[in-house]
Amino acid sequence: MSKKTVLQHSISLLHINSINHFQNRIEQEIEISRFRGNICVDGIKAWEEFNWLGKIISIGDVKFEIFRKTKRCAATNVNPKTGLRDLNIPNQLKKIYGHYDLGVYGRVLNKGTIRINDEVVVERAGDVIPHIISVNSSKREKNSKKFSIVIPPPNVTGSLH
Repeated sequence: MSKKTVLQHSISLLHINSINHFQNRIEQEIEISRFRGNICVDGIKAWEEFNWLGKIISIGDVKFEIFRKTKRCAATNVNPKTGLRDLNIPNQLKKIYGHYDLGVYGRVLNKGTIRINDEVVVERAGDVIPHIISVNSSKREKNSKKFSIVIPPPNVTGSLH
């Protein structure tokens, strides 16, 4: 199975605290846009998203199966504001943490809506914990922007950039 096939119907989740932890370790500010994430989450300890591997999470009423860490490539070395290669992100990740990963991939399991400030709910934490379904819409701001997640038909192909 090609990388293109594996990433079809997938999104990239970034965790702000993991990025903050990394930038503190290298003592340089890092633009979050370097990592080209589809969804940024906040509110858990740094690198906790790696514990979501093999689990199903919900954001709003959309479910995602977290299936892989995001290995960072040389594209993250380019400063999005200047276009210059000013950092070596993969090298720094490897040097500090022993891996090239920052963020995770989630396979979209259903159509639905997510909004800014929706909670991330871990639904499947193993065989012992039952399947939990919830959307905590009370934390949404009154007129928060809606983001619709749509699963393209199986014959649509493409790749993530």
